[in-house]
Amino acid sequence: LNLTLLWIITRPFSMLKTAPFTCMGLPNVQKVLSAPNVLRIGATENIFVECQECSEPEDVTIIVSNFPSEKYLGRKTVTLTETNKCQAFVEIKIPADEFKADPDLKQHVSLEARFSDSTTLKKVVLLSLQSGHIFIQTDKPLYTPNSIGKFCVCVFVCVRVCVCVYYCVCVCVCVCVCVCVCVLCVVCVCVCVPVDTGSTGVWKVVAVFENSKGHNFSSEFEVKEYVLPSIEVKLTTDKEFFHVDDEQLTVNIEAEYLFGREVEGTAFVVFGILNEAKEKKSFPNSFQRVMVRTAMLKREHILQTYDKIEGLVKSSIYIAVTVLTDSGSEMVEAEKQGIQIVKSPYTIHFKYTSKYFKPFLPFYVVVNVENPDGSPAPDVQLVVEPGTIPAVTGSNGIAWIIVNNATTDSRSITVSPLTCLCIQIQSRGQLVEYGRYRVEGKSIGHILQVTKEMLPSFRIIAYYQNGEEVVSDSVWVDVEDTCIGSLKLEETRNAASFTPQQKFELKITGNPGATVGLVAVDKRIYVLNNKHRLTQKKVWDVVEKADTGCTPGGGMDNMRVFHDAGLLFQSNFIGTADRQGLKCPSSIRKKRASAIPDVRTTLLSDYKDSLLRQCCLDGMAETPLSYSCERRMEYISDGKACADAFLKCCQELTKLRTESRTEALSLARSEEKKHEFIDSDDISSRTVFPESWLWTDHKLPLCPEHKPNCRTTSLVKRLALPDTITTWHLTGISLSPTKGICIDDTLKMIVRKDFFIDLRLPYSAVRGEQIEIKAILHNYLHEEITVQIHLIETENVCSSASNKGKYTQTVKVASESTRSVPFVIIPMQHGTIPIEIKASTMDRNDGIRKVFKVVVCELHFLSKHISLYGVQVENITIPIDAKDILPKTPSDTQIFVTGVQMLVEKVLDGSYMSSLIKQPSGCGEQNVARMSLPVIATTYLDKTNQWDRVGTSKRDVALGYISSGYQTQLKYRKRDGSYTIFQGAPSSWLTAYVAKVFAIAYKLSSKVEKYILCDAINWVIINSQKSDGSFGEVGVVSDGRIMGGIRGSDSDASMTAFSLIAIQEARPICEDVVSRLRGSEIAAVGYLERHLPSLTNPYAVAMVSYALANENKLNKEILYRFASEDSTHWPVANHELFTLEATAYALLALVKVKVSIVLLGHLSYIQIGPLFRTLVMSCNSTLKYEYLLGEQSWIEYWPTPLECQNPKYGSTCDGMEELVFTFSFIGCSM
Repeated sequence: LNLTLLWIITRPFSMLKTAPFTCMGLPNVQKVLSAPNVLRIGATENIFVECQECSEPEDVTIIVSNFPSEKYLGRKTVTLTETNKCQAFVEIKIPADEFKADPDLKQHVSLEARFSDSTTLKKVVLLSLQSGHIFIQTDKPLYTPNSIGKFCVCVFVCVRVCVCVYYCVCVCVCVCVCVCVCVLCVVCVCVCVPVDTGSTGVWKVVAVFENSKGHNFSSEFEVKEYVLPSIEVKLTTDKEFFHVDDEQLTVNIEAEYLFGREVEGTAFVVFGILNEAKEKKSFPNSFQRVMVRTAMLKREHILQTYDKIEGLVKSSIYIAVTVLTDSGSEMVEAEKQGIQIVKSPYTIHFKYTSKYFKPFLPFYVVVNVENPDGSPAPDVQLVVEPGTIPAVTGSNGIAWIIVNNATTDSRSITVSPLTCLCIQIQSRGQLVEYGRYRVEGKSIGHILQVTKEMLPSFRIIAYYQNGEEVVSDSVWVDVEDTCIGSLKLEETRNAASFTPQQKFELKITGNPGATVGLVAVDKRIYVLNNKHRLTQKKVWDVVEKADTGCTPGGGMDNMRVFHDAGLLFQSNFIGTADRQGLKCPSSIRKKRASAIPDVRTTLLSDYKDSLLRQCCLDGMAETPLSYSCERRMEYISDGKACADAFLKCCQELTKLRTESRTEALSLARSEEKKHEFIDSDDISSRTVFPESWLWTDHKLPLCPEHKPNCRTTSLVKRLALPDTITTWHLTGISLSPTKGICIDDTLKMIVRKDFFIDLRLPYSAVRGEQIEIKAILHNYLHEEITVQIHLIETENVCSSASNKGKYTQTVKVASESTRSVPFVIIPMQHGTIPIEIKASTMDRNDGIRKVFKVVVCELHFLSKHISLYGVQVENITIPIDAKDILPKTPSDTQIFVTGVQMLVEKVLDGSYMSSLIKQPSGCGEQNVARMSLPVIATTYLDKTNQWDRVGTSKRDVALGYISSGYQTQLKYRKRDGSYTIFQGAPSSWLTAYVAKVFAIAYKLSSKVEKYILCDAINWVIINSQKSDGSFGEVGVVSDGRIMGGIRGSDSDASMTAFSLIAIQEARPICEDVVSRLRGSEIAAVGYLERHLPSLTNPYAVAMVSYALANENKLNKEILYRFASEDSTHWPVANHELFTLEATAYALLALVKVKVSIVLLGHLSYIQIGPLFRTLVMSCNSTLKYEYLLGEQSWIEYWPTPLECQNPKYGSTCDGMEELVFTFSFIGCSM
């Protein structure tokens, strides 16, 4: 055994976080082509080529062409020399205008490397429509209905970007807010839109590239009615889980005003259980009244309610806290959930451990330990078996353990020294670096500098060659989630606090020439909703999704190393398999995996029967329609057991998806009903209270001339604070063409006064309702003060100030304390009402004016209507009596319409086409019949872009079979252009059939010659057509079954229709060569029109109808006359296959002329539902399946989704809808 071994050590430094990895060598490959196994349309990609052990310069030409059409798209040439170590990158760009912007189509290009010594390496590569990244930042995460929202779209490529806002509930509602803008590389586009909707909930800003609308980037924000709190309550526990043997759980309670002062008060605490059904049940004996410090749940509190704690495993503990200030002026609630009750305090994962090990070499086990809430578990001691190897987790919860393989086996080997080692580095699905290193029998070390192209992670693929053997290995390297550039926001004076309206200087420091976007958000917003903020970690999470690698490193064999690392590899001797999809196989757990796959596995494990497992899988599949699980179950036709499995799995996944949207920790919220209030009042009233501001962007200066290589530059802006007393969170987002994106959100500015008013108003009140408002007086002076407080009269509000101008009270406020002063008001008019309060002492004053919303008593009525048939007319009646509506009461009607596209490509799975790709052979009849199979398969797979389902390499095989069948058929061709079964007399039916198959094959293969096809058509016209326009059989057909139903009754009409269809198929190719072609068609059509009324054979009627439909002369009345009573098929007595073929011809005729059929009371749309169902049922038989697509293949009339947008194909698209719907919700058991 001649074995070459290699040991490579990569030492982590700076931001690298990895471990040593081993690499076994690659053979003495002469020529290599490597590239990402997914190429991005419209983006520049690096293609790697090398020539190992080449002594002379080698020119390499990279040619890119469309697959399967082989249309030329571009080429580039590079020269490999000793100077570049016979390795090079070749930059290519896939033109976007040559491909369809359809995310559901799998599109490919052919990548070819031609070396100067005539060596050619070729691979078919999958394409991705995603050509860059988009990041979205809203000015705040929470809005009230009918407010104005702002968002910034940051783009990292030069394309047009479409930005839409939509909100999804049980019905997908798409608000008509769509902005298309053309942006440059690394630019932010800021847009203001009204958040105008009657529905509250979580909304999304969605940005898509114009050429990649199937891949979107989104940012969420919440719309709700709320009142900003004045106090923040934080709940923290000593640990994030409760073990079944624990004696107690301690919770720390912190309460703080939003302007930085601690709250003195009392906390009312209760603990409880949250079961798997999300039902709450408190532990009554756990109720406590404590100071705002700590509270404790004891073991006996649980046992007084439940007999055994072990029975609560998988449930969680919640903590509900109500904080009441000492003055009694304010009360705030907070809740913490998600404290799991567990038997084991940790969860262990091996998601960063390679799935494969190398014999005789150390194996690196990467153990990821998490707390029950998913957070990293540091400083946990581990023992790995076998070997009892100890380890301790780091701060990130990860431990590295080296396990030595068993070395008891021994063998004799001959070791040859390694001469060179090659590496490639892939990051975010792109090749970013390569190299070759001389080894000379020793270990080598290489310091790798992490560049911005390698963030947030990268893969090192190392390989060497030994003869024809390729030995390879890879490792995945994670990089800390940090900026590669720099950004810092500073307030120049570093003051501890500020006053309202005070001016300050903001210093922005960052990369020279960078654009910095700013926003300041009231901390009270983050108390209500701290989600949806754009952070540096979220940026890298988005970028990480572009990683096309699927494993932590290594592979099953030498080529799977490249494949699993997201690369293709092709040499003179070996190559990687074709990639099947953009995403990794679902069984692979990637970085930042979710819990949903675990639930899928658990649900499937409940079913052993393959049918029930499939029913469960169908239930877990997400559907584009908004149907409930119960509604979808109505379409299940495989029995009650299947329906039950479908419903259970559907409901479990729906519940999990809903739960994933809820936040585990619900922070403090001021009460929003009777006791829910907002801010203060004074003499010179404060009126400007934005929840976010400073929505601007600034360009940092370039480096000065005396310091051209400076790392950073600064900009100082003079600004003024708003009137709000709070803490402002300032966030900066820096965009640099050289350093990428960088985010700084560390600057906080506290705004407060020694004396001020906080006016607490409800979010809204009903007209005529008596409500209480409160003015909270804050005194942070060291002495007691006397305050005169004034309620100012407001129009359309009944209060103590009505008809007086103002109402005045005098109160005392103790030092370092607060006091509330209540007022009762009655709003008399709906709309927005201002409330103003002013207060003063002898030397201090404050005033505040706020508005709140006055509404009428509302009655909501929802009417929901669903149609599956394309055209829908609905009459909606609102059941509200007019006499119950008050005068001058506003009303609002909203109509939401959602349409779901039915994709025809999903009807028939392309993988079944592999059974049709066969080598033609046999006599003149058998060969052409067998040749039609790869012709049918190639036509279908080309049109629906499904070659990946059978293997892209199979197209060359299919074309080879077509060419081979064509050459074989020519053996049975006579000089006059006709064809024989063996070597006897020609057959007109066989010649017409050959011409029809050749006409379809002519569009696929350049091997099919035009004159060969047209000679056959000319012979059929001259020798087979009679003076009355009909066609007759000249010669003999040996196997009558191949003619289908043509030999039955009315065979003259069938033969004429068959010959006419062949001529129609060849017309675009031969009409300029065969002079009699058009006249022959006219005569044949006339014959068929004259004889159609007298036909009695349904098969003949269907075929004649299709031939006439091609000339737009279909007689629908006669065609329907021969249909079955339920219009599901065209029956041919005692011939099931002839019935199927006749039904297919009838369907072709109806689709061809875009027939409208009124069915089930719906108006004017193509609905051939029963007919389609008959064809669908045929997919259980391979022979029937061939009939379904064979003969005159109706797949030609299937429009693509892009064509469906054209009115020309509208009716045809509708005609396919029933079939697609059936497959989408029920499936075909082919």
